Amino acid sequence: MLTIQFLCPLPNGLHARPAWELKEQCSQWQSEVTFINHRQNAKADAKSSLALIGTG
Repeated sequence: MLTIQFLCPLPNGLHARPAWELKEQCSQWQSEVTFINHRQNAKADAKSSLALIGTG
């Protein structure tokens, strides 16, 4: 399993456009991609814009 950590500089989390762009990039992979917000202790499927926005 490959793990990549990224610190999101947006203080209020992902908004619609950045979430959509991340979803577009992750959708190119056949792998499962999970986005984890450690501040909110929330996980989301990175191939779903709405799930990403829901992580806060």
